[in-house]
Amino acid sequence: MHGKLVEKKGLPARSKRYGDYQYKAMLKALADEGFTVISEARARGTYVYDDAVKVAAQVNDLLGKGVPARNITVSGFSKGGRMTAMISSLLENDEINYVILAGCRESDIDDYKLRLHGRVLSIYDRDDEYFGSCDALFATGGDALASDELVLTIGDGHGVFYRPLDAWVKPLADWAAVK
Repeated sequence: MHGKLVEKKGLPARSKRYGDYQYKAMLKALADEGFTVISEARARGTYVYDDAVKVAAQVNDLLGKGVPARNITVSGFSKGGRMTAMISSLLENDEINYVILAGCRESDIDDYKLRLHGRVLSIYDRDDEYFGSCDALFATGGDALASDELVLTIGDGHGVFYRPLDAWVKPLADWAAVK
């Protein structure tokens, strides 16, 4: 799930600060890793919780069709990362993989009553001015939660996730591939 920029500007999207948001290239990079990628550009003004409920229903549909939970990975950047945490909390499935790309805010824990489930990886750049560590969010998951965090030192802050860099694509793919 993409960041808010795509929601605001549609596709193609460009940030004055970070350049082109390479949405299609990122989806292709994940598909090139051997994954079936399901994604759509959200409409302008989408409420984060409403869309999280929608994606959780899509995951439940996959589960209902027989896709093993361990073969499903939900991932998102920025606003999409916040939604990823909400989906983990909504589904309460300890076998699904999640990757939060620069999307953790401590305020979301209480605002949305979050309690993580599954296997959750957080990736963010140390210079990100909007989002940081998921440690507080990880603490909501208890003993059943499998979690890890990768802090990138690229120095581009939030802009790291505007293009498909091996620094985050490969760890995401590795996390998703664990069975």
